[in-house]
Amino acid sequence: MEIFMNPQSVFERSTCFAYKTRVFSVLRDAGTKTTTATRKQKDIQEVIHPSRIKTLGKLKQEAFRLCRSMGTKLDMLDLWIVPNDDSDVLSDGLLDINARWDTWTNDTLFPNYADWVSSYAKDNEVDAADILRLAPSLDEIKKSTRFVFANFSLRDANVRSINIEQEVEGLWGQVLSEIVSDIKDAHMDTSQTFTQGARDVLKRIARKCDGLGFLHPRLEEISSTIRTVLAALPTSGAIKGIDALAVKQVLDTLMNPQKFAQQGFVAFDSSPEPSSDDDAPADSDASDDAQEATASDADSTANESPADVPSLDDIFSSVPKGEPVPEPQEALVETDFTGW
Repeated sequence: MEIFMNPQSVFERSTCFAYKTRVFSVLRDAGTKTTTATRKQKDIQEVIHPSRIKTLGKLKQEAFRLCRSMGTKLDMLDLWIVPNDDSDVLSDGLLDINARWDTWTNDTLFPNYADWVSSYAKDNEVDAADILRLAPSLDEIKKSTRFVFANFSLRDANVRSINIEQEVEGLWGQVLSEIVSDIKDAHMDTSQTFTQGARDVLKRIARKCDGLGFLHPRLEEISSTIRTVLAALPTSGAIKGIDALAVKQVLDTLMNPQKFAQQGFVAFDSSPEPSSDDDAPADSDASDDAQEATASDADSTANESPADVPSLDDIFSSVPKGEPVPEPQEALVETDFTGW
């Protein structure tokens, strides 16, 4: 299979995205120092409680995870390489984040900022004078708090660079590292059984590898393998038993990107098999993508020798086509980007 990793091939198949979140700091240099016999350090003063602007932090994290779900980071240029076919979807997502950013700053931050400073000074009388002295003005806050993003195309003929080939050739390895982060964020790396939220995480990874498959055949292999697994999983209820075993095999492989880069998906290694207790309830109280993606670990594991543990092909050729596991009493909430 031909591998497209030169800059021209990558730039022709992708759109570049860059975004920045400009947020004022609630910390200010008080202009004084605390001195001990062995230490001198600047005094740093909070002017409002950090929790006041946590909404902006959540939107910043959402933008990062949205970009990571569709593209990969080209660190040299501090931008995201996104497949052309996904550029409109990502643009719409970032525009939505920008709209919510502007709504919150205009309706909440700007009208309440002065009161937040005053109440913080009142609650901290010892530091009240410094809080009032150091707090930036509302005009400064308005100028320094904004969400910015841009997308554009690069063409190799218009790019003057030195050694950019090495940077581009490493992009598919960057994708593998980002997949590890995605799995960890969903707390799926240590779970033995899963809820239906795990399907959303796997679908997201498969879609990303679909779009970026031109970087390396290994990414196409991830996409095709995950889609094979998803096709055999129950569409409702808990994912456990032989289904959870298949999911865990995929996850364990992806959690070792160096080995996967060399070998791809291989026969299952020796590892504990999830509990066969089908009566264990699934975790249906998840409040975000991470909690939703995993259920409680199995109480016991079966010990099998490597020779007795089936490969993915063996698993799915022997899966009975019976009824799916019943839904838990409380329906699982579907994950989406806005919940991050």
